[in-house]
Amino acid sequence: MMGLLSVLVLFLTALFCHTNAQTQYRGTVRLVRSGFYSSTYSAGIVEIYYTTSSSSTLRWGNICYDSSFASTEASVICNQLGYNGASTYGRAGSTLLYGTDTLATILDDVNCFSSSYLTLEQCSLSTFIKSSCTSDSYDAYVSCYTTRIWNNPYSGQIRLQGGTYSSYGRLEVYCNGQWGTVCDDSVGATDARVACRQLGYSDYSTYTGNLAGSSSQPIWLDNVVCSSSYSCFAYCESCPSSQFHNCLHSEDVALGCEFSSFYTTSTNTLSTCQYADSISSASDSIGAIIGGVVAAVFICIVLIITIPICICCCLGVGIGAAARGGRSSTRTTVVGGASDVTCTGATSQTTSAYPQSGYDASYPPQQGYAPQPGYPPAPQQGYAPQPGYPPQQGYGYPPQ
Repeated sequence: MMGLLSVLVLFLTALFCHTNAQTQYRGTVRLVRSGFYSSTYSAGIVEIYYTTSSSSTLRWGNICYDSSFASTEASVICNQLGYNGASTYGRAGSTLLYGTDTLATILDDVNCFSSSYLTLEQCSLSTFIKSSCTSDSYDAYVSCYTTRIWNNPYSGQIRLQGGTYSSYGRLEVYCNGQWGTVCDDSVGATDARVACRQLGYSDYSTYTGNLAGSSSQPIWLDNVVCSSSYSCFAYCESCPSSQFHNCLHSEDVALGCEFSSFYTTSTNTLSTCQYADSISSASDSIGAIIGGVVAAVFICIVLIITIPICICCCLGVGIGAAARGGRSSTRTTVVGGASDVTCTGATSQTTSAYPQSGYDASYPPQQGYAPQPGYPPAPQQGYAPQPGYPPQQGYGYPPQ
């Protein structure tokens, strides 16, 4: 019986360790009491999953409470955990509330410029530990306000839910007064990185998993496409007015975020993306209006060009006549409508009913008319002598 119990304990331990290995990433923070962790803790000794000055292997360790650690740094830690800042902070040795943490200190000289930062990655950190920070009594602790940073959400705000730590979870977005999920259709590395950067991390560690949302939750976003230059997820796809997708909750995106030295640090704060959804929606509307105007102008230009051509073709001149091989030029003016249309075309000389000699060949009569008597007039043979005006020698015509 004891053997079976031991096997069960080992199995559960291995399962727990495997789960942790999949949900803790470089920069993940957590709060512990007497060495034990719970996702429900809003106060405790701070631990961070990070490297040391002598090893690139990730491990859990403490943050030194020194002269640089104050309310700003404590608030950023609480922000990273999803709480709305820190109410108190201090040195573990100054209180018995959180017991003793025996892990080694791996971060020192933590200095944050703003309490509105989202993660410790946005602060200056050092992995070189002063000798005064090696004692467990100098481990930093924080007590966070119990209100969450998403308790008063804005449209387009995102959060991670359902994970073991705050750096991993089901990606949820706030739209139309309700938290919903994001379908994994077309979601890739760039999209995942933009979401993590909105949360204050420089990079993602994973965007796959199985953290299906509740069936009562809407699936707000589908076929998300981001640019690597975006700092807010709403710029990739703004909130729709209603659900429009072909997804199941089994396709909900599960996202893991981490600190990375290969990408620039996120500059986002608590308010950076507050108006991103409104801006994105307005841009979409303006884009649609501009597209409509461009289409209308194009149609007008096409009509202006094609209507005169069509009229000329119908009259048998212009393009239509030229296509039939005519040679002489003909001008036809059509009056009416918004403008006068002048058509210049060609007609065939071989179809004329008039002889071409003895008159102006550039003005032939129209085909189908019989020659009129007296047209064209015969050329004059000279002027008869007039009384009193004898013709002058050398001239065949009377003087002018």
